[in-house]
Amino acid sequence: MDNSEISTDISMTSALLSEFQLSIDTACLNRLKQLSKEKIEDSIHGFLYGVTVNKSITITSACYVDEKLKSATFMEQFSKNRSIFPVGVDPIGVFLANCDIKEAPDIIPMSSISPLPELLVCAHLDNAEEWTFYEYNRLTKALTALSCTETDTNPYTDHTLFNTSCTVDISYKFSTKKAELQSNCVAAVDSVIKSLASETVLFGVRHSNVIVGAKSAIGASQEDSVGKIVKIINKQAAAEGSSSGRKNSPNQASIVYVEVLKRLTVSADSNNDAPFSPVIYYDKGEDLLIKLKVPLNCLALAHRDTTLQELVPILYRSLVRQLHSACHILSNCTGTDIPVLSVCHYWIDGVYYPISVVQSTSKDADLVAWRRSMHVKLMLPLDRPYFRNANVFKFPKESSLLSPQLINPHVGISLTQKLQAGEGSVRLVYGKYAYHHYMQDRFDDDKWGCAYRSLQTLISWFRLQGYTEAAVPTHREIQQVLVDIGDKESSFVGSKQWIGSTEVSFVLEKLLNVTSKIMFVSSGADLASKGRELVYHFSTEGTPIMIGGGVLAHTILGVYYNDQTGDIKFLILDPHLTRLDENLKYIQDKGWCGWKNADFWNANAYYNMCMPQRPKEF
Repeated sequence: MDNSEISTDISMTSALLSEFQLSIDTACLNRLKQLSKEKIEDSIHGFLYGVTVNKSITITSACYVDEKLKSATFMEQFSKNRSIFPVGVDPIGVFLANCDIKEAPDIIPMSSISPLPELLVCAHLDNAEEWTFYEYNRLTKALTALSCTETDTNPYTDHTLFNTSCTVDISYKFSTKKAELQSNCVAAVDSVIKSLASETVLFGVRHSNVIVGAKSAIGASQEDSVGKIVKIINKQAAAEGSSSGRKNSPNQASIVYVEVLKRLTVSADSNNDAPFSPVIYYDKGEDLLIKLKVPLNCLALAHRDTTLQELVPILYRSLVRQLHSACHILSNCTGTDIPVLSVCHYWIDGVYYPISVVQSTSKDADLVAWRRSMHVKLMLPLDRPYFRNANVFKFPKESSLLSPQLINPHVGISLTQKLQAGEGSVRLVYGKYAYHHYMQDRFDDDKWGCAYRSLQTLISWFRLQGYTEAAVPTHREIQQVLVDIGDKESSFVGSKQWIGSTEVSFVLEKLLNVTSKIMFVSSGADLASKGRELVYHFSTEGTPIMIGGGVLAHTILGVYYNDQTGDIKFLILDPHLTRLDENLKYIQDKGWCGWKNADFWNANAYYNMCMPQRPKEF
């Protein structure tokens, strides 16, 4: 990675950090605290990343370095860790824990990476409770204490996430000598990078007529802001009835899709270095040539006040960064077994932007060591998957092709009363699930298929969390499983017979190898006494619960429980909806997904709850 790419990413200045308002995201701080507790006997080092807007610096991510970090390896580790974040997530500083703050000068280079700012944040923990933040001057080695506040506010609400895609051709000579092969690959990638810096390369904004280049713009002015372009896209999307450019969730930035274009002509006064007549270099000989088409799918965050002229180098850097990642993989290949590269994005709950990686394989079984390293680097628990194939984030333009069902229709629904401190606990389903209900998939199961639909919702949860790549089964496939395990007669397949919580647990175990707890309640009135058990389930397992009683089945997505007063509410997803228009407002307003009181349950019916136990694996 060249130094110019480093320096242009840094938004820190040589002003004193004490002049900035420093804050750290709560989730990031909690991960740092947990790491220091788990490795209390070991010294801990890593990097801090975040955003600088005006006079505010917010630390949003941290990368743990699972080895003794010294000045000699600082640059290598810095580059490797930063490549997973979008351009616009800047390096803020370093963190140290369970060690003496005096070790900082041994870790942070003094002169080897001069493009980095002279001043950076140094977070130090000498016990598992209190973090101290310092301004560290790399030149004088001085440490000055800084005030840092904890925040839950998303600092990227005024940013737009740009998703830039293209395919580039990379060609280089094969060699049996590893050093020569690496050199050829690096030279080929550098040539592609140089071509992308040409004035003939333009960026076309999808769902608009805006095209922007280094020195020109079509459909807009170079002085127009990102915020104005987002408004243009949203206006066009509203006219077309699509959602391009809209926010995917309340915690995410708006997303704009960009394509790399090539201008076929240049102006006469252009400074572009392309020759005006073809020049051919002829070198006779035999060589084995490696020719690859490498897909790029890059991410960059830009503030809404960023002009289009300022945006172009940001998008360019996102391409360069991903090309360097691809080059790292290709240049370390030996022989003629050249991998097919792919770009995967993972949007982890609690993180404000996706994590992006270039991969040379897509098989989960081949990526166990890599997944572990990513969990360790980002300080994520090892008891749930974050980086499996099923965890790959699908941007809105892609997700509509994957599932016709609504995802997480409970988002945005709040309790009717405002809770004060000490007034009970609210626990919700973890992660994502799909809303399955009557009449979907062109299949009429009205009045008999509610438990099947609830089971489909449960299985969708395991799919979307990355535990399985198995498809959500149809009613007939569910029935066939129950016949295969000996629970039902063969005549059950193709029938309209109901199933209950026990059958749901059988299918989960057979198809997903997931065990479940079955909780029996003698009457609907007794469900109010199960508040503690439900709070514990959603706190530890986080899976949706299928509940069946009388002639109805529902899915429980969460619970509010006050152990002082006994007050309880249930967040219910109702599979009995027969309307095929997946209108979120209608579903929420009409109570198909919403909070229900204890009297929602039939006092004269008994209930069984199927409570899936989440596999403890990554």
